[in-house]
Amino acid sequence: MMSDPASSPTRPFAKRVGSRRERGRPSGWDRYLSALEWARVPLAQRRWYIEQAETFAAAVRPKRLVEVSAAEITAFFPRYPREQQLDDWQFRQMVNALQLLLQEGKARRRRKARV
Repeated sequence: MMSDPASSPTRPFAKRVGSRRERGRPSGWDRYLSALEWARVPLAQRRWYIEQAETFAAAVRPKRLVEVSAAEITAFFPRYPREQQLDDWQFRQMVNALQLLLQEGKARRRRKARV
């Protein structure tokens, strides 16, 4: 019996986020999950990476991630860890999570520019 890929352990939140858009293209979160797999982030840590990425996305709303400036990214880093009282390792994990998120967005913009 085949299992539903949206409920597989490598994509624990695919049902909540939505794994694909109507046109069949991967969604931004689907691409982020692929980036986590590519970066070999351990499965147990992926949930936390996604929480950090979702927190950042919520903090910069209503802007889309591709519209966020370097100044806005820089302003997020001292404020959020202080508010959440993150340990050093949690801060490093947050930085890694956001680097993957923002690098994926940058790669997406380059792909669109080529088309």
